[in-house]
Amino acid sequence: SRSMRRRVPLSGMLVLMCGLLMSGCARMESTSAPPIAGTMIPALWAARAGDGSPVSGVELATVQATVQEPPGITIDLSDVDAKGAGPQWRAATGTAASLAVLYSGRDPSAVDLRYTITGPIDGPSAGALLAVATLAELRGDTVSPTMTMTGTLAPDGTIGVVSGVPEKVRAAHAAGFTSVLVPWGTRTEPGGEDPVAVGRALGLDVREVRDLPEAY
Repeated sequence: SRSMRRRVPLSGMLVLMCGLLMSGCARMESTSAPPIAGTMIPALWAARAGDGSPVSGVELATVQATVQEPPGITIDLSDVDAKGAGPQWRAATGTAASLAVLYSGRDPSAVDLRYTITGPIDGPSAGALLAVATLAELRGDTVSPTMTMTGTLAPDGTIGVVSGVPEKVRAAHAAGFTSVLVPWGTRTEPGGEDPVAVGRALGLDVREVRDLPEAY
């Protein structure tokens, strides 16, 4: 296989922030690889098995942020491409990177971001989590190892509703997490399970958040 290092100007990434098409992340194959140093995040995914039953789990992703000489922000997706991430995961990563840099107050021309995953995955529902991890890397903060979240990320920083949240809450519990952040409005989805109630039954603290600053 062949990977490519992508150097994308900030203006190009802002164009990429035009919208997200799907409402959930789906893991396509289970693989493993040693993560690089940086901020590791547990991205929750949910899908349907061949018999139609729900399946879910955790995909480990990593964000590295370093300072470089100008000109131009660098967003390195070479590992993401090599591991077979789908187009919506890559678009969500670009949106997360751009917004995190803007929220951090860093000079975009001196930021180098690198993203890794452990296997093929697609969907935009880890966009908010990727943004939180990227912002933490840029600010030198630590992401709590007991928490995870799910939600798309819009260009204005709002966190959008995603599908399969109850299954993702169960996956978080199975992986040993104690708190899960979900998009505001998830509890009012017609005909769906209340993820807060699902979390309560499992001993998890599930909270709704509206936007990136609140999640952070």
